[in-house]
Amino acid sequence: MNITQEIATGESSVLEFKKELPATHEQYLKTVVAFANGKGGRIIFGVEDQTCAVVGVQVESVARTLDRISNAIVDGIVPQIIPDIYLENVDDKILIVVDIPPGQHTPYYIRKQGPENGVYLRAGATTRRAENLQRFELVLKGGNMNYDSYVDRSLDPATADEINKLCRDITELGHTAAPVTVNQLISWGVLKEGEGKLMPTVTFCLFARPFAERFCRIQCAEFKGNDKVHFLDNRELDMPVHEMITEAEEYVMRRIRTAYRIEGIYREELPEIPRPALREIIVNAILHRNYLVPTYIQIAIYDNRIEFYTPGGLPGHLTKEQLLQGSCSRLRNPLLADVFHRMKIVEKWGSGIKRIFDAFREAGLPLPEYRVDETSVTVVVPREYSHETGERLFSRNAEDALEVREEYEPAANLFPESRKCRSNVSFEDVWSYIRQRKNVTFSQMLADLDIGRRTLAYRLEELKSRGLIVRTGNTRSAVWNAAPRH
Repeated sequence: MNITQEIATGESSVLEFKKELPATHEQYLKTVVAFANGKGGRIIFGVEDQTCAVVGVQVESVARTLDRISNAIVDGIVPQIIPDIYLENVDDKILIVVDIPPGQHTPYYIRKQGPENGVYLRAGATTRRAENLQRFELVLKGGNMNYDSYVDRSLDPATADEINKLCRDITELGHTAAPVTVNQLISWGVLKEGEGKLMPTVTFCLFARPFAERFCRIQCAEFKGNDKVHFLDNRELDMPVHEMITEAEEYVMRRIRTAYRIEGIYREELPEIPRPALREIIVNAILHRNYLVPTYIQIAIYDNRIEFYTPGGLPGHLTKEQLLQGSCSRLRNPLLADVFHRMKIVEKWGSGIKRIFDAFREAGLPLPEYRVDETSVTVVVPREYSHETGERLFSRNAEDALEVREEYEPAANLFPESRKCRSNVSFEDVWSYIRQRKNVTFSQMLADLDIGRRTLAYRLEELKSRGLIVRTGNTRSAVWNAAPRH
């Protein structure tokens, strides 16, 4: 793309126009700082920003003007930036082009404004002053660190119970030959030693102490119609991230239509969203979100679509095209990804999008849409909500026996993958436990099942709401039994 074509595309996150040389250097130093703190960029002097009209710059001494711009950038920004400045001739008009590479020593700031007020970022075609959390993220980036390996010294040291449970979870989910030990957590960087204590990283907290990371939850909601006006249901998932995957998957599966094809004694499940693709979308949201952004992952179910919202744009300099093509893989949370890999939650790097698309194609379903901007990634899955459309999508030929239901049936093969380990006890496990006993208390279940208090309470309420179990007595002395069959 030559400069004329580039100008015609207009301003963007990496391109800014200035009609003329500004009266003060700070008017363009903000943009230089923003480019250096981000993906890099280019400022072109002599182009009208609203119309993209090439007007050229009027300068008496071109060489002197280039020196002034260079000196202003080199002397006025900390750490020092060395720009590439040159001239372009477009329609016999002189343009000054300033190329700024992405910086390696962030945060960059305007010297006169200081490190708190002089840090800027690019948001689309706009330059904005960075907020506290954004500056902190730039500090981590400049130190070649990721937030998932950060240790908040204000938190309490990791407890033996927290450490043992995480070791057990990794062992059982990952099917490791030998039990995972605390020394391995230290060697992987999940725990950090300091002053004779084991301090939790953000990754450790996400698995063992989710309440310490305020915005690690998933908000799930179902709406009537196609907009956020009338709630049918909403739930906030607040638990360790590896348990959250299964909970979010179950939430969606209970609220979408599922067809079943009967072949002999076997029944094939054909949901609106292929289960492997649904799980991959949820895993990607948890794995790649920016945990410094003060908002939650959101799953919104509408009549005509399901939206999976992930806070934080694409990591690094990854583009939407590269994301969809799977041509490169960049991790925002490499330590979190490493634990997911050890738990066998993630099998291969960089192939998730391809597996999602392949699953939709194999099921004959419309492909999901990826909406990407500077602050978020949203996956939009279209819903085929009529029975006629369901027949067309789910039937491979007209003679197939097909049963289409409106709701997900809890008794039908709940979470087969959750049976891999007892530390990730499923709805079906809790239900089966209660059916085999009488007058079971909450404390008994906590003692017998490898499950957290909040997770157990959530599972009990869900099973109760579906009419599968009943509770008798007040909160302190309540007992649980299987619901009588009618």
